Amino acid sequence: MVQNLFVLSVMRNSKSLKKLNSQQLHLMKQLIVRSNFSNVMKTNWLELLLVHSVQLMLIQTLKHMVLWSLVYYTIGTGIGAGAIQNGEFIGGMGHTEAGHVYVPLHPNDVSNEFNGTCPFHRGCLEGLAAGPSLEARTGIRGELIDQHSEVWDVQAYYIAQAAVQATVLYRPEVIVFGGGVMGQEHMLRRVREKFTALLNGYLPVPDVNEYIVTPAVSGNGSATLGNFALAKDVADKHANK
Repeated sequence: MVQNLFVLSVMRNSKSLKKLNSQQLHLMKQLIVRSNFSNVMKTNWLELLLVHSVQLMLIQTLKHMVLWSLVYYTIGTGIGAGAIQNGEFIGGMGHTEAGHVYVPLHPNDVSNEFNGTCPFHRGCLEGLAAGPSLEARTGIRGELIDQHSEVWDVQAYYIAQAAVQATVLYRPEVIVFGGGVMGQEHMLRRVREKFTALLNGYLPVPDVNEYIVTPAVSGNGSATLGNFALAKDVADKHANK
């Protein structure tokens, strides 16, 4: 899922973005258009950092929990994810697209021939576990579905698969699931139970209640705080030069 693009700026020789002239503003727009989500562009007057919103959530959570490795998923209208190991983002040409990995179908979806809502892939995590899939299955918006509906177990089955993938690929200290779908209080319990069953003791992990968690910041505010934290880090870096 291509989510929000955050532009964090640190002015070097100007006190305010308002003082940028038209040529500088044009250059800023071109930098944004030509770059991917994890680039850092520098000029003699401005530093731009273009990062995925999930990366900002990772930064905030990493600092809050004092960790060196972490995987963060946000599950809402789409699914975005990011990972940090040894304090560094994982990603090469751009941010990862963990929401578009293929996952085995739940038996209910097999019976109903439901392959998800993703317009690009049949059977990917986002198409099967993001918010729109709930309404596609039931005809009811997710926030209106009764918490005892079996569709939540189907949803948790896919989210638990994401946790298993994160575990075997990255071996993180913690996995965080944020976003509107995980805002349902009963979902965290369901995901933990299904994760434990799917992993089946294959790898040692911390207590599941501490290993699979939801964000410490309420209201999906982790990205906003991560935005400030990253900007502060960049400003401190320049101040120490």
